[in-house]
Amino acid sequence: MTADPAPVWAALADPVRRAIVDRLRHGPATTSDLQAVVGRTGRGGRTGYGALHHLKVLREAGLVTAEARGRERLNHLNAARLVESTLSWLSPEQADDALRLNRLAAFVSRPASPDAGTERPSAMPEINTFSVRQSLEIDADPATVYRAITQDLEAWWGAPYLLIAEDGDAPTRMTAELRIGGSVTESRGERAELWGVVSGLEPDRVFAFTGSMGMRSPCTGEVRYELVPVGERTRVNLSHDAVGAFPAERAAGYDRGWEDLNLRLQAWVERQERYGVGGKNRDTRAG
Repeated sequence: MTADPAPVWAALADPVRRAIVDRLRHGPATTSDLQAVVGRTGRGGRTGYGALHHLKVLREAGLVTAEARGRERLNHLNAARLVESTLSWLSPEQADDALRLNRLAAFVSRPASPDAGTERPSAMPEINTFSVRQSLEIDADPATVYRAITQDLEAWWGAPYLLIAEDGDAPTRMTAELRIGGSVTESRGERAELWGVVSGLEPDRVFAFTGSMGMRSPCTGEVRYELVPVGERTRVNLSHDAVGAFPAERAAGYDRGWEDLNLRLQAWVERQERYGVGGKNRDTRAG
């Protein structure tokens, strides 16, 4: 069983203890060294009691271990406890994504080894994140909106938000398998591209999928639709969180894209106007 993360977050709520942990990230330190850290915060007094009190809290939370070195105690950061407390808040799939992307970030930022035989490219992509948040109200009940999002993708999702170029007369299909682990797929003829894997499913309330979301660079993210009844209408809250080796300005493009797709979704539900691959394929904002 995973240890309760609450003591960790309670310990880190104090800025002095965060300063101690930040110092220990760079290596072990004696209690005397850490008293100097506490003193620089202006919150710990001039005696060693300040550091001793905060170290006691951090040890009880499992964040710090100590070993005797003569008359001194050498304090070490227990990074595993910090990671465990963070991952315990995540689903197994989210935790796996987080760990894989941390390893990717570490690889990208690692200097090339002089014995590697080949040099690392001088311009490796940086790791960026973005969070898109949008909300709109649709004049329909949540069940109708949920059905449109999950089963009528072709009515509102279309160009230019497609991965497969037109080739011949085969129609483009957009489908979602309504089960955890199911695929959200774009297909045309014998070709298929995966947009993501279903990671959240609550009929008439939540539909979420996780994946690269059309980006070719190493990355992952989650798109989540949450439906909230507002009288006889439905508020659609969309979030898209992503992390990976993509340009920082990518967020603006996804923000505009989701705004457009949400307007297409609204047009389909309220007026049965098809702007997806099965309809006009055009931007509803264009008039």
